[in-house]
Amino acid sequence: MSSIAPNPNTKPSRKRARRPAAKGSLLDLMHQHAGLSLFVRPICWTDMHTQLLGARFHKLPACSEPVPPNIPGSPPSRGHMRPSKTIITLSEALTDLCLPGNTRPLFSSRGVQTILRTLWPQAFSRSQLLPEMHLFFGDHVYRDVVRAQIMWDYPSTTPCSSYPSFQSVSTRPADSFNPSQGASSLPSTSLEHLPMLCYLGKEQLAAARNSLFRVASGPASSNEPVRRLQQLRSKMLMPSDSDEDPHLVAMFLAMAQRHFYAAPPPSSRRNSQWSPGNKRPPCPNFRDVKLKILTHEKETADFIVYTGYVSARFLERFHDPRKVPAGEEGPESLGINIEYTRVPIWPILGLRERLGKAMGEEIVGGFDPDQIETWEEDGEARVGEKRSRAALAEVFNNSFEEGSEDEDVLHGKLGPTTSRRVNLAVTFGGPSWVRLEEAQTVRAIARLFSPEDVAAPELFGWRVDVGQSFIYVSLLEGLILILGERWPLLKGVQYERKSVCGQLSQVVTNQLIQADHADKGPGLTRKIFHHSLWSQGG
Repeated sequence: MSSIAPNPNTKPSRKRARRPAAKGSLLDLMHQHAGLSLFVRPICWTDMHTQLLGARFHKLPACSEPVPPNIPGSPPSRGHMRPSKTIITLSEALTDLCLPGNTRPLFSSRGVQTILRTLWPQAFSRSQLLPEMHLFFGDHVYRDVVRAQIMWDYPSTTPCSSYPSFQSVSTRPADSFNPSQGASSLPSTSLEHLPMLCYLGKEQLAAARNSLFRVASGPASSNEPVRRLQQLRSKMLMPSDSDEDPHLVAMFLAMAQRHFYAAPPPSSRRNSQWSPGNKRPPCPNFRDVKLKILTHEKETADFIVYTGYVSARFLERFHDPRKVPAGEEGPESLGINIEYTRVPIWPILGLRERLGKAMGEEIVGGFDPDQIETWEEDGEARVGEKRSRAALAEVFNNSFEEGSEDEDVLHGKLGPTTSRRVNLAVTFGGPSWVRLEEAQTVRAIARLFSPEDVAAPELFGWRVDVGQSFIYVSLLEGLILILGERWPLLKGVQYERKSVCGQLSQVVTNQLIQADHADKGPGLTRKIFHHSLWSQGG
């Protein structure tokens, strides 16, 4: 059998030699801990990732000031007795955010959007729901591996010069960096379109980990052994301290990389090479970046504000995972420093200042941290109601003075007012607060549904007098149950509880007032009302 002689002019193909990983680089760390699952999606990161990446969490004192002064015997503020539309919006959004058992991400996302947009309309005007961010590792990009509930970009009208603490941040728009054009940067003029803040709820993050490992049920069984095994795997991903979650490290990294990397070309693959050809990707002009992450905890009714100081050397480690970035700052600059502080949600008055101190003026703009915003007025939209409302509020506050027995003053208090003795509830106020359509809706519900199906109050009548709307309905005992449900949310907030107790005490006082027997109280829907301060109405 003849054999083919090798061609002496043919050189054997040689594979491209890979650079050895430098000691202390990311690839070297993975080689040292080859038995651990380190190269995984950020949702699967554990405390080991926090340790190996050099992420350091620092807990700061809580931003618990300012709060309104609690002076015994002082009457409630106008914000309590006649809350503006802003106060009502904030109260409803904050209460829903703290309600237990509600884990729908869209629900909490809308609530946080409403809260921040109400507190600082200009700073939080640009937001994205459910953003998905990429991670760049060497010459590969891993698409949509870091998720949040909301992300806010810097507003377009915000110049970089108004944020002194961000002067060292590269302010080049993300789409201005093109690998084929090198790593040259543009002048720092604006932070527009760059990530500023992300929000992710603790409950949503825990729910995402619990649903990672799904087990398909068999034809005749639920595959219980495998399900318990997967539950154990999910439990192992939980951090030892929920305030120092390793997923936050990945969020800060992804947000910072968006300041320097362009959006990768579309691809059906989750991970692919993003640099052109087989060339080594050029290194962007990294700078230190300061970013924010917001979350909240229902059990303690706190916001938690995280401030991440992402160093340029930390970003360079992911750009070239085989190399340890050179620098004179020391090994600490290879990691990431994260500071966090708690901000009590209650009371509402003072929340803007407390949260603003935690966010920083570079995010929310300049403000006086000692001057509490009361939101007693909603601005020009209610200028026409100001005079009437102020006069009624003055009469109402006078009713709290000791020894005041003026019957006209007692009858003139701002509502809603209830009287258990005659089973009556009266809601009244300006047309922007009390709409007569509410009365018509109550009447329609009572006609369409039986009392067993829908517990609707009996409508006695309504009227408009001196620019104020009045609706008269029967008193429903269910209102007491609502207070009982909300009371646990005020745990540990003595100011709010004392305020509620003071208002309930005034309601009890109202019940002790005896009406003149000559006056005919409302008893039938068609009855004509007579009052010393109001003209006749139907």
